[in-house]
Amino acid sequence: MRRKIQLGQGETERVACVSASAFRGLDTVTGEVWGTEVLAERVGWLTSLVETLCTQVT
Repeated sequence: MRRKIQLGQGETERVACVSASAFRGLDTVTGEVWGTEVLAERVGWLTSLVETLCTQVT
C-alpha cells in the first residue's frame, strides 16, 4: 500500500528502489550484471544509509 506523506515546510521527498531477481542485480547505467556478493554488499550499504538518514530525521 502506498500513501502520500505530507511534507512540512523545507522538507523534500526522496525515492529509492532496487529490483533483484534470482539472486542477481543489474546496473541499469552500465548494463553490468551483479552476482550475489556484490548485490549483498550494495543492499547492505543502502540499508545502512537509510538507517542513518532515518535516525537523523527522527
